[in-house]
Amino acid sequence: MSGQGISWDSDRKVKFKNPETPSGANKTLCDAEAWDPLKAAPPPNWPVKTCQVGADTGGSVYNPWSPEFGSVGIGYENEDFMVWMRTAALPNFRKLYRKLGKSFADGQYKIKIDYNYPVTAFDGKKKIFISTTSSIGGKNSFLGIAYVVVGCLALLAACAFFVMMKVNGEGTQNTDINDMKW
Repeated sequence: MSGQGISWDSDRKVKFKNPETPSGANKTLCDAEAWDPLKAAPPPNWPVKTCQVGADTGGSVYNPWSPEFGSVGIGYENEDFMVWMRTAALPNFRKLYRKLGKSFADGQYKIKIDYNYPVTAFDGKKKIFISTTSSIGGKNSFLGIAYVVVGCLALLAACAFFVMMKVNGEGTQNTDINDMKW
């Protein structure tokens, strides 16, 4: 499973950029002023600082965003972080965790689920969906249904205007809506 390519291109190229690493010997990304905990504290229950998201901690600290779990990028440029930070439009939502390679052998697989972010305080639920996507995205029927409904409404409006035009005559210049025949 790969964590590469799970975020939007616009997020990777524009929205999520790490602050400049200060110059000097032994300076790291975490030494940037923007990571000051008084200015940008990580959310509760995070096992590492935001500047260490995606970094290999060598197993000393559990880091669910480490390369060990297929995560890509460090700090704000970590793709798991980008997906997690994207605001959902609806209360029930899905967020992509990983992509499977093209060659996925038959067999039995185990999935280990950790409780990294508590959801019981707000009656949240976590579920796993193994799904396929197409060129227009994942399985979400809302957009398709919305297009069909709007298309039907537009067709009904067009039919109503056509009938009104035929009843009133094409060349008639009615300026008063009360004079129109319904």
